[in-house]
Amino acid sequence: MIYFSYIEGSGVCHYYMSGSWDSSLKLLINDNPQAFVNWLFEGAQVLKKLQTEFKMHTIVADALLEVSWYDEIFLLHIEFQSTSDPKMGERLLEYNLAAHKEHKLDVLSIVIYLKSDGEVPQSPLLWQIPTGKETLQFHYLVVEMAKLATDQLRHEGLVGILPLLLLTKDGATHGVVDEVIAGLQEAKKYDLLPVTELLASLVLKDQVDQEWIKRRFAMLQDALRETPAYQRILQEGREEEREALQKEMQQQQVALQQQQEVLQQQQVALQKALQQQQVALQKALQQQQEALQKQRDILLDLMFDRFPLLARRARDYAKSVGDPDKLLHLIVDIAKAPTAEDAERILQDAIKGDEETH
Repeated sequence: MIYFSYIEGSGVCHYYMSGSWDSSLKLLINDNPQAFVNWLFEGAQVLKKLQTEFKMHTIVADALLEVSWYDEIFLLHIEFQSTSDPKMGERLLEYNLAAHKEHKLDVLSIVIYLKSDGEVPQSPLLWQIPTGKETLQFHYLVVEMAKLATDQLRHEGLVGILPLLLLTKDGATHGVVDEVIAGLQEAKKYDLLPVTELLASLVLKDQVDQEWIKRRFAMLQDALRETPAYQRILQEGREEEREALQKEMQQQQVALQQQQEVLQQQQVALQKALQQQQVALQKALQQQQEALQKQRDILLDLMFDRFPLLARRARDYAKSVGDPDKLLHLIVDIAKAPTAEDAERILQDAIKGDEETH
């Protein structure tokens, strides 16, 4: 008899697997470790589940099993892989060494490829120096689901791994999906229906197949809703939706804050521009008043020098004029006037012109 204690890891596989594959297989092995282990080792028993991670490493294994076989104890390390990774051997070696250091036991590593993705690295991993001398030889087991015949898993007769039939060489068919559903319903393993639906949607990618899967599992909704797996998937979906909503709200808040900062900058720039315009306007007005006063002084001096009797009228008129150019023209005309009568006529015409304008 072989005995196992199940040590469950989490997290690192997200880097190597898509979220859908990862979620499906995690649900399957977490809910049915006994069936999963019996598939790999006939007669095996799962004693308990433990949460762990390697204390001295940041990596976390997909699954680590403590095996007792004929009074010899070792660790069985399992990794799920959805795509071919040329560094797979090195990854397994890293996990293997970390597990050995952590638990002080020898470790056998297994990688299970969930779908066909070209050639995959085979055991053993060999390291050599340029002379050809080996410096390391690391052996591990490789299971390629896409190369397994469906009958090989049927032969095992384990209800807990029935959804894996869909990953086998000839398993991606409507018939196999129906077979898995029927087997799970007969064994009342409704908790594996959500996993079956996930795997079916991953291996049957055609739009027609997707519509068929939707209709097929819609018929099982009542049974699905009551399963812990469905509730977990539903909860995960809600959490993902909530996280997405929170992320969107945070992004909107950041965007709003940026807009407010831009608006504040624009307001500061506008205020600065207005202040500059006000200063320029005040300066222009001041210059105009100074020029106007200068013209008034020139006109008054001219009148006192040549026509003193007209000085008072000229002064009163100059006070009402706000255009320096108009005063300048008047000064030129008065300066050219040969007599007081001519000067009085010129001044009277200017006064009359302003009165008509106003």
